[in-house]
Amino acid sequence: MQKTILLLSVIFFSNFILAQTESNSAASWLNKNCIPIKYVKAENGFDDLNPLKDLIGDARIVSLGECTHGSSEVFSMKHRMLEYLVKEKGFTIFSIEANMPEAYALNEYIIDGKGDPRKLMAGMYFWTWYTQEVLDMIEWMKKYNETATKKIMFTGFDMQFSDVSIKILREYLIVNNNNLLSILNDYDSLYKKKQMKKNESTDNFKKLKADAQILLDSLNAHKPMAYNKDFNWAFQNARILWQYAANHFSNPARDESMAENVKWILDENPSAKIVLWAHNGHIRKDKDGFEYKSMGEYLDKIYGKQMIAIGFATAEGTYTAVQRDGKKFIGLDSANTLLTKEGSYESFFNIAETADFILDLRNISKGQEGTGWIQEKRLFRSIGAVAMNKFQFAKINLISHFDMIIFIRKTSASKCFSIKKLAGN
Repeated sequence: MQKTILLLSVIFFSNFILAQTESNSAASWLNKNCIPIKYVKAENGFDDLNPLKDLIGDARIVSLGECTHGSSEVFSMKHRMLEYLVKEKGFTIFSIEANMPEAYALNEYIIDGKGDPRKLMAGMYFWTWYTQEVLDMIEWMKKYNETATKKIMFTGFDMQFSDVSIKILREYLIVNNNNLLSILNDYDSLYKKKQMKKNESTDNFKKLKADAQILLDSLNAHKPMAYNKDFNWAFQNARILWQYAANHFSNPARDESMAENVKWILDENPSAKIVLWAHNGHIRKDKDGFEYKSMGEYLDKIYGKQMIAIGFATAEGTYTAVQRDGKKFIGLDSANTLLTKEGSYESFFNIAETADFILDLRNISKGQEGTGWIQEKRLFRSIGAVAMNKFQFAKINLISHFDMIIFIRKTSASKCFSIKKLAGN
């Protein structure tokens, strides 16, 4: 019995020493290689971000992720990254994970000051972007555009609703091709009738997809010989009708469609560089750990090194998300708690001397001292719109997913306008 206890003690202390050695080695490597962040809010200068000049290089796409859909400091840091990329690297297009034409409506506000930004934000449907942090970014964009030679555009690339696309397409067809109005009206009628609930028959989705394909084929047959901005916008909205219906049949269709829409934005603006705002799960560049391809994977195949994917991570705090009681959604809550997980990537990031930092993952070589932990598959936080009280982490290979990581040690819940009383108020 005593021998068994002794053996177990030896094993325990050996593992403890190995863990401590790995932790110390990882901390040393992190402290040497991370870029400390002084501020997570915009308009604080760029002294700490100067190393990004060479790290971003000539990239045409910079994708900014998020580990939850409701973390205030993550949103603020994404705003600051946008400010840096616009002022220091010449980026002129911003695009968010929101329905395409509804997001484009905000462009009129930031370019010409038309409309109420709060109403336009609400018109993007999702509470996730209906926050003070996003409004602060929009107001900064508007202010910047007042004196800028090259103005920033506000765009979106998602396709989960058809309402505004139907309206835009109808306005175009009335003037240019009213023979297609009956097809569009059939689509509209069925769309309104169904509201596209996932638990209902797929027959109507098939009909929607078929109607959208007729519209696309007919429009393409009458495509103007020369570039025509109005036609291209109408055609793109017809494509959104098709994408919307296709998304019913498989979740990957959404990520592929979002990638197509990002490409469309860039094709329409061939000399522009774009900043993408989406969840980590959409900007990742590798399928590892997931069942389907992400938007980032599709874009990576098209643009390669012209795209940089920057994931976000945090170790502790609170976040905004929808609470659920069983299968029933019971409303938004800003008091959801981020769990800690021993052995996760976040647990290693947390041992760095600096609380907030940027880490370039691209030049880590096999066998490099202090990097064994980051070259292994580990748990990494991934929370969407729904609160996760238990399963907040997914096992992935971080290096294959992202080019860089921005780590913010402690974050708080986003200031969502859809919540009348925020936690702590």
